[in-house]
Amino acid sequence: MNPSGSLIFPFAFDNENDCLKRAYTVEDTLLSAIRIFLLTRKGSRLGSNIGSFLPELSMQLIPKEQLPSLADELRTELITNFPGVQFMDITFSKDIENNVSELVVKISFTTANQNNITEFIQTMPTVFDPSYNFQAQL
Repeated sequence: MNPSGSLIFPFAFDNENDCLKRAYTVEDTLLSAIRIFLLTRKGSRLGSNIGSFLPELSMQLIPKEQLPSLADELRTELITNFPGVQFMDITFSKDIENNVSELVVKISFTTANQNNITEFIQTMPTVFDPSYNFQAQL
């Protein structure tokens, strides 16, 4: 088994070791931690206040005009919860995939020991925005 000094996320199965897939780099570990942070409702874990506001958005109407302020709010939360990580860009956009409205979160980040910028994309289903022009998609 390869040595690993990090978390056993992102919930992918490792057939070689018959266990959860391990992260072998700082980048893999951060990707897993950010994914868990985004998908965990704040206050839902006993004894830990880790989590973001994104799960709360799944049943809310989100107008396009609100997306930049949501991105700023997420940036503040990420900076607070991930010290030492420099978040370069955070954007929110809306997309329709298989007749489901999705909120697409794109995050670009780097750390002091990385020479490159890592990009992360998370999609979450949301409620349709009534101001969205569905006829334009046809």
